Amino acid sequence: MNDERCEHGITHALEEHQEIRQSNKDLLDYLDRPRPEVSASESWEWAVSLQEKLTTLHARVSRHFRAEEGEVLGKLRDKHPHAAGSLDALLAEHGEMLKELRSLIDAAMTYAEARQPADPCLRARTRRLLVAMSEHEAKEVNLIQELMFTDIGTGE
Repeated sequence: MNDERCEHGITHALEEHQEIRQSNKDLLDYLDRPRPEVSASESWEWAVSLQEKLTTLHARVSRHFRAEEGEVLGKLRDKHPHAAGSLDALLAEHGEMLKELRSLIDAAMTYAEARQPADPCLRARTRRLLVAMSEHEAKEVNLIQELMFTDIGTGE
């Protein structure tokens, strides 16, 4: 039964990965649009919209990470102690990405107040985070597949 819950958790996590990829793509598309100057009247709308998109992404990713940590990565860690280092590294990235998302939300809110954020590279930072999230997902999926193939006897 525990293996079935883990497999269900993996399936669910992979489905959520697709949703998160779509959110990231939408956010990247938004970032490609011209950004108004801080002093322009439309800068408030741009910044508030960015802040809302980042807040939505934070909520989705936070829920996903918590479920993944309990239903997938934690159970894989128990079942495959030899992979503990790799799994722990992935788990640590969850906290780092959420922290950066919160920092970006704060910077977008500052921009919405018609003040220059402490870090004026808001779009570049957001893009870097989205790339890091994509790379994290790839590492996660590769490790999960490797561990599953080992389980069924086709791995080394």
